[in-house]
Amino acid sequence: MLGYSLHVSLPDTGHDCHSLGRERYDSILRETQLRVLDTYVDEGRNHYYDVERV
Repeated sequence: MLGYSLHVSLPDTGHDCHSLGRERYDSILRETQLRVLDTYVDEGRNHYYDVERV
């Protein structure tokens, strides 16, 4: 099994930004033949996705 880690983080630009949401990220990953194994959030509220190719 080959695993990947996807880190989603945006720089602090002073502009409002909004997450696509977990459902949309899951959909994008499925479309690219990746399945979410686990997720993590760090102290800076950055989201991490552990995925594998299916």
